[in-house]
This record gives sequence, structure tokens and C-alpha cells, in this order.
Amino acid sequence: MQLNKKIERLNFYLIIFSFTLVTLIWSIFIPVLEAPDESGHYAYIKFILDHKSLPVLPYPWGDNSLYHPPLYFLTLTPILKLIGEPDYDVNVNLSPEWETGKSINAFVHSKEELSLNWTKSIQTVHLLRISSIIISVLSVFLIYNLIKLYFGSSVLTPLTTLFAVFNPQFIFHSSVITNDSLAIFLSTFLLFLLIKNISSLKLDLKREIVIGAILGLAIMTKQNLLFLGIIVFAWIMLNSKALSDSIKKTIFIILGTLSVAGWYFIRNIRLYNEPFGTSGQLEMFSIFANTRNGFDLWYDVMRFLITTFKTYWGAFGWYTIYFPYIYYIIIGLFISLGLSGTFYYLYKNKTFIFASTFNKRLIFSLFSVLILFISLLITYLKYPVVGNGRFLFPVIGPASLVVIFGANHIFKRITVSKTYLPFVTVLAAILNLSILFLFILPKY
Repeated sequence: MQLNKKIERLNFYLIIFSFTLVTLIWSIFIPVLEAPDESGHYAYIKFILDHKSLPVLPYPWGDNSLYHPPLYFLTLTPILKLIGEPDYDVNVNLSPEWETGKSINAFVHSKEELSLNWTKSIQTVHLLRISSIIISVLSVFLIYNLIKLYFGSSVLTPLTTLFAVFNPQFIFHSSVITNDSLAIFLSTFLLFLLIKNISSLKLDLKREIVIGAILGLAIMTKQNLLFLGIIVFAWIMLNSKALSDSIKKTIFIILGTLSVAGWYFIRNIRLYNEPFGTSGQLEMFSIFANTRNGFDLWYDVMRFLITTFKTYWGAFGWYTIYFPYIYYIIIGLFISLGLSGTFYYLYKNKTFIFASTFNKRLIFSLFSVLILFISLLITYLKYPVVGNGRFLFPVIGPASLVVIFGANHIFKRITVSKTYLPFVTVLAAILNLSILFLFILPKY
């Protein structure tokens, strides 16, 4: 079903408004630092203010996020200085019971905090969380428009967007301090540009430099976004008539990357003899290096698949609050069905797989998801700490449309009346608020 422009705009604005409202409410009620690495990410920002510099090896484990690239934290540093001065300490203590595995809470929270009677330091954390909400709202805007490249004004565009951004886990991480929010935004922005121009063979200097600049910003945000380099290279190969075209596009993209991230590469080469700063993370995680090999690695593969899936769809707090297993089973069955439909479509059309722009975009989206997934799996097999589903959120738009496209192909037609479509959005918002108030908060 195609939507007219008025109905389409209405649903788009409703999705944006509902997502903003829901994430803001989650941000207010989730106790401070009760999200994976939020304490470490706050400590990174505080480190920059305290030391007036970026962290350098060796990193103390107490501030266990100091190995991350700095862009997100540099962005929030002036905000913390403005609202948190003169005391940047959160003054929330680690729970002794957490350290022995007997508590869902990682930190001790006062009754005043849980009743929203916040001290200035608690207010500061909540104000910093708003930055993640703003960035995430921009990501939702991009995710919607990326999906629209495939489905146009069809009802599948808002439905696929709802499937992506009203995932409770996405809502959760959008409402706290985390560099994942900026990583998702930059990755989605870059993928949107690449997919939009998937059949553009002509050299465009401005476009190539912008693509390179976004790639540079992404590399300075999170190390798992290095996979985007492979995606960009594949795009160049797919959109070049001759080797000379590939070389020209590559040169301009590299120039764009160096224009924003050149200083960061030079700093890393001087400090660590490599441009991306990965040695810091490898040094910290070397204590977790995998000693298993051969058949035993299959255990790690299965654990990766299970934990990544669960933490993609719903694991709250410091991965201490999970849904009942039936929830993951239902979601898993639907995703399996959707992926089966997509692969069946590609198999049926294998002779003409690159004959249309739509097929190219579908293949490219699937390729993006697979490359990130494989890179995360390889990393996990080397350092089997925890499977983090949120690390797949940089491709949440492409992943969602691959699933919904496949499900629609199997069922022949997924549709909702344009009259009821706004109610679907409202229902998604109500479900996420219900999860917060009826399922998560009682655990605290």
C-alpha cells in the first residue's frame, strides 16, 4: 500500500516524536551508570577535563573505556565542563553485592535518586544523556530515509523503521551515555550515502570527499566501525567502470578521511606505531585472550550467537535483566523467516541479481550486515569477553529492512491500513514504556 505525502509525513513525524518521548522517559528513570560501560564513558569525559589531554597507554582498568577513540568524548567534554563544574564526580559507589554476583545493580542508588530527587552530580549525568537522545533521534531520521530508498512511500517504510528503532534494546542504549549513539549515526549516514548512490558510476568530487570525511569521523568514534572501510571499498569497486575510476574515487575518499582524522592517525602512529589506536584495546583485553582451539571454538561460536542475539533484542542494566526465553524464541523465529525469504528471493533472481538498483541495494545492505557480523565474531573468538548485540546497531537499518523484505516476500504482502498506521506507532511506544515501568524498574 502506497501512502500519500500527507499521511507519510504524519507517520514520520509521529515516529520521531514517539521515539524522542520514549527515550527521554527511559533516560529519566533508568538509574545513572546502570548501562553497559556508561560509568567508563563518563570517566573518559572526566579524564579529558581533569588531565586536559587524551588518555595514553597504559590505561587503568578502573576507567575501562579509555581505549576508545576520542570523538564522542571530545564532543561531550565542553558540555560536562559547562554543566558539571566544579565537581565532575558522580559520587555513586560500586555495589559490593554486584562484585560477588548477588545484585542486579552495579551501583548503590539512594531512595532520593530513585524518586527523582537528584543531587547536582546525578543531574549532570542525566543532562549528558540528552546528547545521546539527540544523536539517536538524528539516527532515526537517517534510518527512515535509508529504508525509504528501498520501499519508497510504501507502508513498509514506517513499519520497518518501527521494527528497527522501537527495539527495546535500541531504546535503552539511546537513552544513556554511550559512544554507540554517535557510532550508529555516522555508520547509518555513511551507509545511506553509499546505498543511495549504489548505481552512480560518475566521479563526484564533493560526494567522495564527504564519504571520506564521514568514514574518518566514524574511525575516530569506535574501533568496530573500521569495517566501514571494507564497505566503502566494495562500493568503489561496484561503482567504477575502470581501474582508473576506482583509483580516483579512492584518492578523493582518502583525502576526505585525512581531512578530519589525519591528526588522529598521526598521533596514533607516534604513540603506538599504528594509525587506528587498536593496540590500546588489544593490550587491555590481552588478559582475556582465548586459549581454546579446534573443535572447542564451536562452543565460543554458539555462545557468541546466543549472547549477541539476546543483547541485541533485550538485555538491560549491565546485562543483568533479561526477558523470558519465549520472547527471544518468537523474535528468533520471525528473523529466521525473514532471512529465509530474502535468501530465497536472491536465489530465485540469481541470474539477474545486479540487474536493478533495488537488487544492488539489497545485496549491499546484506553485505554490510555480514561484514560487521563476521568482524565481531572474529574479535569475540580472539577475546571471548561478552557478545554485545549493540555492536551490530551501526547496521540496524540495513539489517531491519533485510528481515522485513524477506518476511514480506514470504507472506506476499505485509500491510497495515493507513488509518491504523499511527496507532501502530503509538502501540510501539506504549509497549516500550510498559517494559520500562512494569518489567525493568521493579528489578531495581
